[in-house]
Amino acid sequence: MNNRGPLRTYKYTTILAGLLLLTFTSPAYAYVDSGSVSIIITAILGALAMAGYWVRLYWDRFISLFRRGEVKPEDNDNSKE
Repeated sequence: MNNRGPLRTYKYTTILAGLLLLTFTSPAYAYVDSGSVSIIITAILGALAMAGYWVRLYWDRFISLFRRGEVKPEDNDNSKE
């Protein structure tokens, strides 16, 4: 018995309803001041900085998945002697 049929139907119905709502929108005639634009730009730059930091933090671990038999920098510490 396949239970995914009704779920798939609901998913497509939700997507179709969302697309229909987007096609029948009316203009808002809203005002966006410079302070709002500044906050949006700051949020975008902060997200980019966070993504760059995350990539830098986990880059060595990611690359080590594709290397074979190399010694990790943490294991080759001579200051413990």
